[in-house]
Amino acid sequence: MSYVGLRSIAREQELQRGLLIQGIGRSLGFEIDGIEQRLEEAEKHTAREFLFSRRVLPPSNPEKVNTPDPWIERVFVFDAFLNLQIPPPFAAERLERDASPLRESLRQRRIDQVRQLELKGDFGAAVSSCQQILTEHLSLRSKVVLNTYLARSAAALGNRLLARRAYDAIIRADSTLLISQPIPYAAFAWFEVVDDLLNQGRASDALQKTTQFYRCLLDFYYHLSSSQYDYFSRKLHSLTKSFERTIDPGGEARTTLISLEERERLLANTLRQAEEIRSWLRTQGGVLYVRNPPTGIIHHSLPVGERTLPISLISIDDPPGPRHWVVLVVLPEEVQREFVLPGLQSGDLADGFDITLRRDSSQRASQTELASFTMNKTSVLFPSSVISVSARQTTTVEILGVQTSLLSIGFGVLVVGIVLLGILIIYRDIRREEELSSMKSEFISNVSHELKTPIAAIRMLADNLRQSRVPEEARKMEYYHLISKESARLSHLIENILDFARIEEKRKAYHLERCDVSSLVSETVRQFTSLMEEKSQRIEMTLEEPLPEVLADPEALALALFNLLDNAAKYSEKESQINVRVLRNDGFLCIEVEDHGVGIPKKDQARIFEKFYRVQRDAGKRIPGSGIGLTLIKEIAEAHNGRVELKSDTGAGSTFRLMLPTGG
Repeated sequence: MSYVGLRSIAREQELQRGLLIQGIGRSLGFEIDGIEQRLEEAEKHTAREFLFSRRVLPPSNPEKVNTPDPWIERVFVFDAFLNLQIPPPFAAERLERDASPLRESLRQRRIDQVRQLELKGDFGAAVSSCQQILTEHLSLRSKVVLNTYLARSAAALGNRLLARRAYDAIIRADSTLLISQPIPYAAFAWFEVVDDLLNQGRASDALQKTTQFYRCLLDFYYHLSSSQYDYFSRKLHSLTKSFERTIDPGGEARTTLISLEERERLLANTLRQAEEIRSWLRTQGGVLYVRNPPTGIIHHSLPVGERTLPISLISIDDPPGPRHWVVLVVLPEEVQREFVLPGLQSGDLADGFDITLRRDSSQRASQTELASFTMNKTSVLFPSSVISVSARQTTTVEILGVQTSLLSIGFGVLVVGIVLLGILIIYRDIRREEELSSMKSEFISNVSHELKTPIAAIRMLADNLRQSRVPEEARKMEYYHLISKESARLSHLIENILDFARIEEKRKAYHLERCDVSSLVSETVRQFTSLMEEKSQRIEMTLEEPLPEVLADPEALALALFNLLDNAAKYSEKESQINVRVLRNDGFLCIEVEDHGVGIPKKDQARIFEKFYRVQRDAGKRIPGSGIGLTLIKEIAEAHNGRVELKSDTGAGSTFRLMLPTGG
């Protein structure tokens, strides 16, 4: 028998734990939906702002994104054909050809003649012709090409000063490496200047020019093709390596070179990521190229090398402009710090539970953890993160008996002792415990249902308003009224549960003061009437005059009266009348609530004020309730040195009297 008792306790606690975790899951699901909605709205806002304002750094660092959002690592933009727009890609490879309409012009023929003179070895004539043509008004490309011929011819004649000036002119004219087809003349000019300085023994100046070109190459890489960039990058690395023996390890030059090398690695990594993302986008053709672009955001974890990129894909299609695809590379830890944790810790569950984030692969669940959850739509961004919900001491978890309490353990030991005293006593106690367990389970089920119903109604009404499904103002006001009414109903239920918990833990404090019972009753009846429109019941109120003031807690007294009215309304038919009377009765102030409903059987009247107890009749079973309303009323009456009286007949209705002493 003792084994049966202990197993019954364990089964009760396991059932309660399951019900509580189920409720936590539903509530946390709503909160996670809200967090993800706020995150996606922030992503869309950032994507649109970035696309239309082109928030990138100046050309000094185009591979980075200038975004104030700490949770975004990098942004990529692709056009409708999935061509990379931001950061800018390498220039396309092109065959050597001159599409200039001046190809057959007189000036162009003169430039071609200079080239022929250089090829024939007539360097003096080539120098003279170049200098003469350079005094005229020329295009940028013509200036660069002529200075190249001039520099090579001057170098062939041994005139290093003139060659150096020509190369400097090329660098000044094409400081952004814009003229890169068929060859990047300015890049070659940089190397010629460096070689000339080295030949003069000016290693320090040569190093300075090398770092300047290194910076220029990184700033304007997108004017070069990929093969051109690779060629000059390799030449730069070879050149900088030759300086290693002459550079001070702790000097400014070494620091500058290290910074530039880091920038180059970052650029290479950025462009590699862009190519991987572009390849992935091409596999998403069925999703991306639908007639109506998706309104949501695609979240994805993309493997790139040894790293997995958590990305969010946003479609920006703002007619009459073309469609663009903005890819945000997010930082999961920053997203959690910016959105997830604040959302969880400010939610309703945070009042009774500890809600934290942990990594399931590196952290163990705590002993107090009740359950663990993951994000919904954005879980792919946080593949190893778990939302942990843990019990907090003196919380709802302990109130509902989820944790094994000392009382339950003691009761188990007591059962074993009682077995020695007699099977009859044990059998009676086990039956009592099972009955209490059944009532608790029914209480949790009823409370869960009553909490879920107004929450679901409020959410549905709010979603309809948010999505502009209700255009008429009259309907909107009706929705606002329903939301307000359901909120008040939910607030009343929660207040009942919290007061019950405080009373159970002996923590309920009453703030007594002299109060006018007539005004309190009138206001409570008015508030209750606004919540019972659907039943169309009438409340008749009779106030005996004059009435003395009583020493009472107004909030507790109003809660007791509200529960009496709620019971009267629930157990009465529509169009029936409820009578409320306030009168004197033998040194007491009596608040009387009379209904004409189903009534309470005689056999149940002795237990009706017990916690969780509900009348076991078919009619009562169909009526929602928690089973703690009358318990609260009795506790409040006794806390005021008063009592509750009941008079009821089955089928004839019930009359409850709340008796408060008028003296003291």
